[in-house]
Amino acid sequence: MQIGCTDAPYLCADLKYIYNHQYENMSYFETILQKRGLEECPLPLWKLKITEEEFKELRDLLEKRTHVINLNNPFITVCKEATLFFAEYWRRMYVDGKHSKQMVYDALESTRPSVNYSNEFYEAARRGAKMLKIEKYDGGRADPLNDMLYQGGLPMKLVTANITNSVWDRFTRGLVNRKINFEELNLGLVASQSKCMKDYCEQLILGVEAERYLLMPFYCANENDVWFLYLKELAKQEKVRRHQLHPFSLTWEFRIDTVEKKIYTKYIVKGLQRLPQVFLEEQGIDDIGFFSVQVRKNGQAVDTFDYANNFCRYPVFSKHPCENGDFISLFLHNQEYAHIGDNLDISVPHLLYRNKDGKYELGNQLGRQESIILIPDGWNLQTETNLDIYEYSWGMTKLQGLHIPADYTDNIVLKGEDGCITLGMNAPLYWTELQSSPLYVPDVIESLYDANKCAFTLCYDTEDGTESKRHNVQYRNKWQNVWTDTPSFGEIFARAIDTNGNYVAPLRFINIGEGLVISLQKADKSSCQIKVSWAHGHVSTTEGEKKIGDVWEIKKENCNDPRKIRFTFTPSGNSKNQFDISIKAPFKDFSIKNIYGDDIENDCWIPYSDIDKYQYHLVGQDIREYTYGNVRRELRWKGEKLYIFEDGRARKTIPYEGSLLTLFDSREAIRSLLERTAQNMLNAEVNVQFVLSNGQRIAFGIKESPFRPRQISDGRVVITGKNRKPFKFTGVLKLIKLDEPNLEPLEMKYDEESQYYILPEEIRSWGKTILVGRTRGRICPALVDLTKDMNGSYRAENRENAILNIREKLNDSLLGDELWTRIIGWFNRAQQEDIPASSILELYCTAQDYKALLCLAFQLYVKCSDNDEREILKEKLKSFSNDLAFQWYWLQPYLSGIFIQLQNFMSDPMTPAMQDIFIKWAMSHEGEDMMKYLSALNVEEEYMKNLVQCLYDVLTSFTEWIKDLCVSSLIEAYGYVSHGLVEELAETIIKKPKEIRLLELSTDEYIESNQDYLGDEVGTFFNNFNEQGKVGNEMWLYKRVNAVVAHIRKEIDLFSIKDEIQRDKIRRSIIFCSKSCNRHFIVALNNKLSH
Repeated sequence: MQIGCTDAPYLCADLKYIYNHQYENMSYFETILQKRGLEECPLPLWKLKITEEEFKELRDLLEKRTHVINLNNPFITVCKEATLFFAEYWRRMYVDGKHSKQMVYDALESTRPSVNYSNEFYEAARRGAKMLKIEKYDGGRADPLNDMLYQGGLPMKLVTANITNSVWDRFTRGLVNRKINFEELNLGLVASQSKCMKDYCEQLILGVEAERYLLMPFYCANENDVWFLYLKELAKQEKVRRHQLHPFSLTWEFRIDTVEKKIYTKYIVKGLQRLPQVFLEEQGIDDIGFFSVQVRKNGQAVDTFDYANNFCRYPVFSKHPCENGDFISLFLHNQEYAHIGDNLDISVPHLLYRNKDGKYELGNQLGRQESIILIPDGWNLQTETNLDIYEYSWGMTKLQGLHIPADYTDNIVLKGEDGCITLGMNAPLYWTELQSSPLYVPDVIESLYDANKCAFTLCYDTEDGTESKRHNVQYRNKWQNVWTDTPSFGEIFARAIDTNGNYVAPLRFINIGEGLVISLQKADKSSCQIKVSWAHGHVSTTEGEKKIGDVWEIKKENCNDPRKIRFTFTPSGNSKNQFDISIKAPFKDFSIKNIYGDDIENDCWIPYSDIDKYQYHLVGQDIREYTYGNVRRELRWKGEKLYIFEDGRARKTIPYEGSLLTLFDSREAIRSLLERTAQNMLNAEVNVQFVLSNGQRIAFGIKESPFRPRQISDGRVVITGKNRKPFKFTGVLKLIKLDEPNLEPLEMKYDEESQYYILPEEIRSWGKTILVGRTRGRICPALVDLTKDMNGSYRAENRENAILNIREKLNDSLLGDELWTRIIGWFNRAQQEDIPASSILELYCTAQDYKALLCLAFQLYVKCSDNDEREILKEKLKSFSNDLAFQWYWLQPYLSGIFIQLQNFMSDPMTPAMQDIFIKWAMSHEGEDMMKYLSALNVEEEYMKNLVQCLYDVLTSFTEWIKDLCVSSLIEAYGYVSHGLVEELAETIIKKPKEIRLLELSTDEYIESNQDYLGDEVGTFFNNFNEQGKVGNEMWLYKRVNAVVAHIRKEIDLFSIKDEIQRDKIRRSIIFCSKSCNRHFIVALNNKLSH
């Protein structure tokens, strides 16, 4: 309601009071509350989530008040509305400049510029703030202006400005990383202390992480809200960035059994499949084409991840149970010292929080998540509380567990012999980390250190850390509570010193120092003699008898564990610091043990991915010969060292006990031999044979996913090995619904009672289901179905019908439809679970059609957020092609008209798939352009107009990207990356085929590679591509080069060779040829195409 008063100069205070009181219930502010079903206004004001329409109405209402004449304050009737406008202006409109009341008043855009009511507007807003009881922070002086502005939360135009490396860009990136830092913004004390600003940030983080627009602290009409889309995509980009800065991590997972009162622990090592270049350079491995990353528990390999051309083809993830005292480490390449390593020291309290899976992780989430404090012996609870506390067992260790509900906000104080520790919502945790690697002592299982050469770090639970100087570290013996600056020998504690006097959790380790000598003197099957001496104390063992010269004679029958010998070390003058170490038992023997610790059977299969987990032991004898593929080697003892010999020369020394992988150099060497067979996953095998000096033979085969599940009666599943014999396997299996690969898999455990796996009844409604192993590379995926009798004839008929059905649907498919959703779902699932792509028929059929491959690559490409994701996608697609026996450079004939190839897969531009492409494209722009394009999603005419430019830009960049993928595919080689001239030739072949020129060579170089006989039909195919004047290995190479030339010239089609078995062999033979002699292959291909 408006009042114009022309007869009186002003309204008296009483009249204004009566007016306000009479019409309060009819105010615009009140209608906003009524729309939301609110009786009271929530605070902060951003919780009202004012819509765009309501903000326009609010501004119009307040602008009209500027036309009211002869009032002392025309806004006195709309005080709350004025307050709300200050908050909304800050969030919606503020972009720059000093905060002022004039700035906000100008935003009303009054059409009566001759009158300035900015003071009146501000005073009315102040009154409204008092009515609403808005929070105030004096900070030495009153600041009501900022109090009202900050009720709007954050200035979203600045938050979403996307100006690289600006102050607000850094703040926003920190925000989506859960790091709220107002300091750099220079907004003053009010902002840094404002609860409403912090709550706004927390709510924004919650909405972004959940990817739910309804949870955002501002109104979103739908999931296409511009601010929501920007923040959601930015959060995804930042997640990738965090991983790049820290490519490997070691964490712990706890399962708390509240019934049995037991605690179970697993370590988790994660890494990036593609490592950042800066990380490679720092580690000195940027020029190495192939290297390995190995996870070890107590010095023994548990998992190994091979990086070829800086990419690991399967997820880098290692998760296994661990016990008190287990040391977990990660080693890069052939470095002697661990890159990261840690153990759980349960002698100090640990604060855990419950994650979404019901497990517990280390960290402070008090007041936010259900938590538990593990309290070891020697620590006492000082806080009086009614919280539940129970006694738990972690192995042989007894702990108190203090259970804390999610809404508990008080501090908890614990007291131990080293001081008091305070745990609370805002109480940082401090602990000591050892930055140095253990000493390299390959014969010892435990980790040993030289404290005088160690570096320590003082760490905070904020993930920030500062290196401690040498004099800022203190040590104590394990049996004392007195800290000194000098380390003792033996089992000791170390702690970094916090200058503010906060409690810092120490760490425990064995300080062995220098002067440890361990050497094998002699051994037979039942006894051995080992020299063990230590310069800093006394050595003893209960498992052997001491001879002269610090030599110990050990009989196998006296060992508690025949695989290791326990020695006790007692430091001189400090007997209470004694400690035990385990030396690997060097009894005369040659054995290979599986993952269960049992000797392998002769003529068995070993999974390709498990070579690092199988252990060899060789003492007291030589291996006269061992062969794998076309490689022939020996193992010989010379003095006290064991050597690998090849071609009469010593290659390297190896420990007498270690990972079987050591004998083959790397899994890449084995993979190349598997590919040399030109067989698919089911048939490819590398035969290995050891011949001992006494003539004894041990043989086995290395295969990828060798163990096959077989569904028998009553829903039972048995695992079979070589010759389809039942095989001992008790690992967890996974069940994936065939039609919905994005559905979370079900896990199926081995049934000890029946000694079978039993398919759960809940998958009956799924029908066809894919069964895979939880651990990669052991179980060959298989189809199971509780509604069918899964005999051989049914499987063959089902496969044939399914292939025909998928191919038919591919011909009529569209981007984002049900079929492509399933194909992309299986692509992602296969990458995530390391499922061979060749075992999934949807992926198999895609690989037989070049148009489908282009469509698949395009849909995966447009989902990438940045160049790093696109680079990782290239490597994923190359491993995909290796599984499915094709190479991406075979698409070369079809790269000149990609839009024509893809247009049949595009239809309605309003489909979610097309809109997703548009959103990604819009997000690639900055500032106003980005906002303009995102806003077009809500205006069909604008959307259609911009979509044309979007598709042009996206298809242009995709064309360049897939050409790079083809070049990368063409120069792919075993163990190295082709550079220089070869890469230039590949670039020309793929990107500028009209510029191919003959490269003159002075002489033909010798081709070392070749393959065994692949069968008459394969031989007949390649005989069509003979090269005049070539023989032997050169002829083998040129036949395959000429076949590719014929494909590029569209004389044949390598994608559509009819016979499935022969097609697979032909294509795999070409791939092996290209990768095993890449330089010769590319030069020959270039010269043949130049004619």
